[in-house]
Amino acid sequence: GFDTPPAPRGDADAALASAVARVDAFYSTPAEYHNPMEMHGCTVVPDEHGHLTVYEKTQGVVNTKSYLTAVFGLSDEQVQVVSPFVGGAFGSGLRPQYHLALAVMAALELKRPVRVTLTRQQMFTFAHRPQSIQRVALGADADGRLQAVIHEAVSETSQYEDYCDVVVNWAGQLYQCDNVTLGYKVVRLDVPTPADMRAPGAAQGLFPLEAAMDELAEALQMDPLELRLINYAERDANKNLPFSSKALRECYREGAARFGWEKRPL
Repeated sequence: GFDTPPAPRGDADAALASAVARVDAFYSTPAEYHNPMEMHGCTVVPDEHGHLTVYEKTQGVVNTKSYLTAVFGLSDEQVQVVSPFVGGAFGSGLRPQYHLALAVMAALELKRPVRVTLTRQQMFTFAHRPQSIQRVALGADADGRLQAVIHEAVSETSQYEDYCDVVVNWAGQLYQCDNVTLGYKVVRLDVPTPADMRAPGAAQGLFPLEAAMDELAEALQMDPLELRLINYAERDANKNLPFSSKALRECYREGAARFGWEKRPL
């Protein structure tokens, strides 16, 4: 479930224009690729009744099964997916990949067991974090209180599939601000479809937001940790709901104490 950016609240453009201090900059994040130790591969064993036993490294056996029945027009009883050693499935195992369809296609045609494995080079043809270009604009008053937050992003998908990450929503949740505009677009490129990678969307979206907060602190000549505490959010303003739990203030305090934040050179 991709969460689309919430509707704007307040007037971020006007608030940015009248802010005492502001940052308005573009940031980019590169494509990043999984490299699990094991290459992907699956074995498909058909029997004389047209039943397929599919041995596959996947986190989602049910998802894999429904994919195969839909693509090949098979009944639920005709497909069994076996994945006894998947572990945490961090090796790009969240969604079916193309070697699976190729193996099943060949097994159905040849009516004999088929194994398809990918080379290390072929592993770069799926499951990458999409690159992005982003604009973050922040405005604050003289006391450091955020008056405007604007976060807009463009990321990539393939020509044949839609793929979206939650990139900009964090900017409407992490800090308290009454004037917020969030925008997200996806552009089709001649690349394989991106996929979920650890902290999908957050890895791309939080980097420019936090970099902009540091730049805003510099413009205000303010401690960047103090700037974050001044704008600490007690509620999820995107949904107007309290957080079920939140210990970020305590994390700030503990982290600052552990590496001597108050003794840093200015």
